[in-house]
Amino acid sequence: MRVLVTGARGKVGRATVAALQEAGHDVRATDLTPPVFERPAEGEADYFQADLTDAGDAFAVVRGAEVVVHAAAIPEPTRNPPHVVFHNNLMATFNTLEAAIRFGATRFVNLSSETVPGFFFPERPVLPEYVPVDEEHPIRPQDPYATAKHFGEQLMDAALRRSDIRCISIRPSWVQHEGNYERNLGPMIRDHSETSPGFWSYIDVYDLADAIVLATESG
Repeated sequence: MRVLVTGARGKVGRATVAALQEAGHDVRATDLTPPVFERPAEGEADYFQADLTDAGDAFAVVRGAEVVVHAAAIPEPTRNPPHVVFHNNLMATFNTLEAAIRFGATRFVNLSSETVPGFFFPERPVLPEYVPVDEEHPIRPQDPYATAKHFGEQLMDAALRRSDIRCISIRPSWVQHEGNYERNLGPMIRDHSETSPGFWSYIDVYDLADAIVLATESG
């Protein structure tokens, strides 16, 4: 299938592009960073620079895709002003999904977040009503990142009601790769008293990429 991966220069995007290519899909990649104007390596996915908060950019890169994997986002709320996080993450999702619907894409895989229930980055700390937390747990986000991700899931639900596109939202836990296990998880392993808003859960980026491929191919 012809698959567009947004956020393709990020941790999840890179792994997803590779996994989709390995699975035999025709992959196009997009992100904010400029392209490299050199001869592409053999088998390298076509890359296009786009700001998905701009509807024109979104429509330009989505056209021709059968499936869109939307991994583009500011990945957490603490290093950008709140309005920037919220606007970037929600408008990029809206524009990309709208383009996918208008161009007749069959599927949209949305990378949401484990932060949606509201336990991460709260101004007023909150505990879950039960553990393990599942998809039925009440949703009470406080910060701009989790709130935008929650609204993104609502956009997927609305798309199902108003079109024939199939939407899948995935809420991955804390994404790790081979270069940051020690930095991110090491302190929690050595000091069991250290708290974790994600309840010590994580996922390897390559396992997540495999899950995204399955979501892309699901019947």
